[in-house]
Amino acid sequence: MENCSFFDACVRQIAKDVAGQDWTLQLRDETKKDSPEEQKKIKFLLEDPNTDDDSLTDILERCIVDWGVIGWFGIEVTRGTGAEVNGLYHLPARTFWIHKDGNKFCQLIGIKKVWFKRFGYDAYVHRETGVESTKSHGKDEANELIYYRNYYAKSSWYGAPNIIAAIGPVKGLIGIRDYNLSFFENYGIPAGLVILTGKWSEEAAKQISDFIDTEIKGSENAHKTIVLNPPAQGDVEWKPLVVEIKEGHFKLYFRQLRDEVLVCYRMPPYRIGIAETGSLGGGTSAESTPIYVGSVVNPLKNILNFILSEKIIAEGLNCESYWFKIGELDIRDLTRLIDQAEKLFGMGALTRNGVCDMTGQERIPEKAGGGDDYYISTQYVPLSEASASSLMQDELKAIGTLRREIKAALGKK
Repeated sequence: MENCSFFDACVRQIAKDVAGQDWTLQLRDETKKDSPEEQKKIKFLLEDPNTDDDSLTDILERCIVDWGVIGWFGIEVTRGTGAEVNGLYHLPARTFWIHKDGNKFCQLIGIKKVWFKRFGYDAYVHRETGVESTKSHGKDEANELIYYRNYYAKSSWYGAPNIIAAIGPVKGLIGIRDYNLSFFENYGIPAGLVILTGKWSEEAAKQISDFIDTEIKGSENAHKTIVLNPPAQGDVEWKPLVVEIKEGHFKLYFRQLRDEVLVCYRMPPYRIGIAETGSLGGGTSAESTPIYVGSVVNPLKNILNFILSEKIIAEGLNCESYWFKIGELDIRDLTRLIDQAEKLFGMGALTRNGVCDMTGQERIPEKAGGGDDYYISTQYVPLSEASASSLMQDELKAIGTLRREIKAALGKK
């Protein structure tokens, strides 16, 4: 992730698109009334989930980054008096390991070790030793962990990130980067041979080599001139091994490797700042964005919605009236949408309030009037009227021509 900007951008953009859209509470059964008590309890936790000043959005975004980079994530859950959940924390995925029984987790940071138990596991687990007991350990009782993994067929415990299928392309991109960096480090000195012929001192070859490496190598020494004064019976020849610099000969390969990274996360190029055009010069966002939202964003949202709704709210807070829901990602093409609304409005198929609804604007108040009225463009006229108008225009042109001819004739007399 630290060495591939496309990999980094994909994972962070997915995290923003999934968890950064705000959230709401919805009644599970719309026929029932709101419960102010449950709403207050849920919002008290979710609006201030821990003592680290992390928002719920921060926690969920970090979880998705772990999912994208490592292949699994964990949310630490703490409980207060009454055994209700009173805190949520992101647990870095790279720091914890799973016990073989699948019910406990061990976090290792240096020589420090802390144990957790799976959320809802009814055994008592000591936080320092991981030993299970039938009695509570009090302050030493292990906190709970909600664990989710990106399924990986080769492991029964751990997941794997999507990028694992593009390890080769990522290494290729790093190789291209390093190759280009080496050019700048050796700027102005193409690969070649310095051939000394005739009588030279034994130290001459090493002195010339050291001079090239220390005095003219590097981009800051570009275009410097070398002046050699060979001995009377000596000669020097520069024989380049690379005759020309093939600028951009990695372009096609680079794009191929980049696209393989984007495919792993179904990421439309424009969402990470890459300007891409279709085969006919148009944009490709309209085709690629629904695939990205449907195959990546929405499935991850459903997972987080389920975790927050069923585990945290229903089981952890004993509030079964509400469902947690992350907001929808706005993928509308406003330019195209406005163009459609304008056409529909002009033919009397859409009201002004209808245009507001399509484009996400505030509706026109009833006092202002006209918001629900239909209009039609004055440029459109019935066919019969259009024909009559055309005939009238022809007659007016003929009259105008006749008048000009009469004026011209009178002027001659």
